[in-house]
Amino acid sequence: MNDTAVDYEAMDDNHPGMLFAGDTGEFSVHLRTAIVRLVRGPMLSGEENELAYDALLRNEDTVRQHLSEMFLSLVINRDARIAFARQAGVDQPFPVLMRRAPLTLVESAVIACLRRTLATVTGTSEFAVVSLDEIRDEILAFRRFSDTNEAGIRNSVDSAVTKMAKFGILKKVRDTEDRYTIMPLLRNLFTLEEIAALLAALRTVADGGAATDAEANEDKSDD
Repeated sequence: MNDTAVDYEAMDDNHPGMLFAGDTGEFSVHLRTAIVRLVRGPMLSGEENELAYDALLRNEDTVRQHLSEMFLSLVINRDARIAFARQAGVDQPFPVLMRRAPLTLVESAVIACLRRTLATVTGTSEFAVVSLDEIRDEILAFRRFSDTNEAGIRNSVDSAVTKMAKFGILKKVRDTEDRYTIMPLLRNLFTLEEIAALLAALRTVADGGAATDAEANEDKSDD
């Protein structure tokens, strides 16, 4: 392979080409990019990487087989043009490729808040948009949190929102300081039934029947 710059954008599935010295792969650069995004997480977006997403759709069976070799399953939301990989057989003694980080109490409450808001636009063409203040107010409505240091809870909510944006669950609305679009990805991660169970658990916590947020943090994996 010479030192001439490679036009990756011009490559397609039929002409993958050698991408680096010693390359023995058979996939195109766009399909490889799709697989890397899926494995690395949190998701592959057709809006942000159209060529990789389209390559995934054209080679869906191949990608599913490739991910299965790593004990991963593929989830595609065609309406939202997003895809992500999920660890398969979580209750089986398989090697784990994708690390799962437990949610803190506040993060769990934020997830429940976002998922319920997302449900209000189900079946419509509208986007679910929420402000940071709206999220804070809903979290503080839980009696357990309202009885705690408000400034500390607000900081925890802000950190949770930043984390959700990093994972692709939230996307900041352009030209705003604190408004976010809730990405449809969240529908695939948590069903309404799971959110109902989560809310029930949070109400138990609000009544003093579960561990504190500090205790939950002790079990949390490093980012």
